[in-house]
Amino acid sequence: MMRRINYRALLIDQLSTVPIVAMPDKRESNPDPRSEEAKRKDLIARGDYTPTPAGKATFVLLRAVEPYLQYSILAHGLGTSLLHGVGLKTLPPGLPARTGISLIDRLGLSPYRLALFGMAVGAAVKQNIWVTTLSGEPMPVGGAIGVSIFNGVFNTVASYAFLVSATSASTESDFPQPALLIGGSMYVVGIVTELVAEIQRKRFKADPKNKGKVYAGGLWSFARHINYGAYTIWRAGYAMAGGGYALGALVGAFFTWDFTTRAIPILNEYCEKRYGAQWEEFKRNTPYKFLPWNHRHATLLMAARIEFRVPRPSGSERAWKVITNAPKIINFIRSSSTSPLKADHTNHRLIPRASDRLIYPQSAKAHSTKTVYHDNDNANANWRWTIIHSS
Repeated sequence: MMRRINYRALLIDQLSTVPIVAMPDKRESNPDPRSEEAKRKDLIARGDYTPTPAGKATFVLLRAVEPYLQYSILAHGLGTSLLHGVGLKTLPPGLPARTGISLIDRLGLSPYRLALFGMAVGAAVKQNIWVTTLSGEPMPVGGAIGVSIFNGVFNTVASYAFLVSATSASTESDFPQPALLIGGSMYVVGIVTELVAEIQRKRFKADPKNKGKVYAGGLWSFARHINYGAYTIWRAGYAMAGGGYALGALVGAFFTWDFTTRAIPILNEYCEKRYGAQWEEFKRNTPYKFLPWNHRHATLLMAARIEFRVPRPSGSERAWKVITNAPKIINFIRSSSTSPLKADHTNHRLIPRASDRLIYPQSAKAHSTKTVYHDNDNANANWRWTIIHSS
């Protein structure tokens, strides 16, 4: 029996993202080892590969129809009479784009509106590719309806934000505007990254030799949940293109908050309990959870400077090395042959570079203000590094 899906969480988490564990080739179900609380918070029945053709067909149909809603809003002002009724002004239609492609030109959309409509179409195509060819998890009819509504709401908010003069990203007469350039770039990078990552993982799963293994290659080697990060990027970019920087930041912050506080922790619990040492190795090799350099350790380094000091016999100290920004810190630690320490990103600390030096951290937390390393071979050579926040 397929366990009950939490549809409220399903709306928040967005089924365009999928778990990062290997799926059995014959779709046999595996028990979910997590706590009942974690299962209730999750939107996906982890380890359940029960076919749900009706639900997936519903999803494909609704996602295919949704761009027509966005076209009706952008081309014909669907619903703008309600906006006018509460005193909001909307932008005039603008001159239609002329591309020389009759199918596109017949839409009658201005270049900016055509770009927004293209984003709606691209999102629908990408998600339908995912549900029909890349996903193995069940998609019940109710979940398909919920997720489709979820996508439609976010796309519609972007469309109406563009139309309303007070919130529109189209604040200048020149085309293209900066918000469209930046938001459009984020959209393309995010949606392509998400799709490529999912294709890479699908190919890995399709090989019988990889049955029961965690995929840690390709784009997944940059972040353990790169699909969540990429989804957040393109969603924020879409919102920015329609409603400007404020809406883009709001949407990006929402998905960042949800993924990092709910989706990632419950998926991490599943993977830890099901894959054990494999998952721990993945975490050691890929320290970043959401996006590369979007980890607490990296954030601290970006807002800090590190000082290496070595004590003199007299008891005073001289600065051994001072580095003032994160790129130099990382490059120095990784490449300098004179550095006695190297980065251990998984445990958020610096560790001895040479394995034969017996140096032990007194406090190894990245958020600590001081760590003293003791060298048993030389009592007068205690290396100390200090993180000093610059903000």
